[in-house]
Amino acid sequence: MAPIDPIPPSRQKTIEKTCPACGGAFFVSRRKDTPQAACSRKCACAIRDKKKRAETHREPVTKECPGCGKSFEVVYSQRRAKSCSRACSYKAMRRKIVKQCPICEEMFETSPYKDKATCSTLCAGYYRKGGKASWQRDCQKKCVQCGDPYNAASGWQANKKFCSRVCRNAYFKEHGSPNSSPIGTRRPDGDGYWRIKVGRNNWRPEHIVVAEKEIGRRLKVNELVHHRNGNKGDNTPFNLQVLIKQKHGELHLRAEYLGLTILAQQAALPIMAGEWVHPLEGCEV
Repeated sequence: MAPIDPIPPSRQKTIEKTCPACGGAFFVSRRKDTPQAACSRKCACAIRDKKKRAETHREPVTKECPGCGKSFEVVYSQRRAKSCSRACSYKAMRRKIVKQCPICEEMFETSPYKDKATCSTLCAGYYRKGGKASWQRDCQKKCVQCGDPYNAASGWQANKKFCSRVCRNAYFKEHGSPNSSPIGTRRPDGDGYWRIKVGRNNWRPEHIVVAEKEIGRRLKVNELVHHRNGNKGDNTPFNLQVLIKQKHGELHLRAEYLGLTILAQQAALPIMAGEWVHPLEGCEV
């Protein structure tokens, strides 16, 4: 029997290859459009991972330890490490460095791991907002009360207007607190009258203040102010009359006896109260 001739390589249906992952032999078909690189899925994943690691490989990073001062190498994934060991890390955290404050130019100690630019929170406020120019302006402020120059950029006087608590209390006693209502503010009370602020925590009835200003003196103990038209909110000087308490009571009793309403008293008051030149002149009726 004649020997069978081997099939030439050009006519073979499969090709023998060597797996680059495990080194084993495997056969692939010639008819496949995509050539097979590995013998199995497991070997294909190993080849892919190896290629990815080769692409992302970084050389070790050399650093100097702040704790012991020696050089050490770290892999690229741990490149943020600052010390060679935990003991050196604790030692470096307790270490202090000296910096100069950019605002007041004083030297201060801080940790190298803290991003602290100024010596205090007060200087930090100037550093964030106006810088050194704003700090120098506050160092040359003048007191609103006494006018003396003082350093407003230190201690409790920061961002204040007074050189001392004495000047502050004196100013508030005369002009009122800045958080309160200004002097001259009007507000109604529960009885229909209006009150006006004349000092710190000092509110007086507006009709009494207007009447005392017109007659040039304070009211006596037996005097009060009467509204001619019966409107308690009308505190104009012509509508106010300074009367003795006894005469004021008689005036209202007579108006009630005659059956006059509050609005009709304006026309009847000259008849009942007598004649006067100015409604705020004198106390007698």
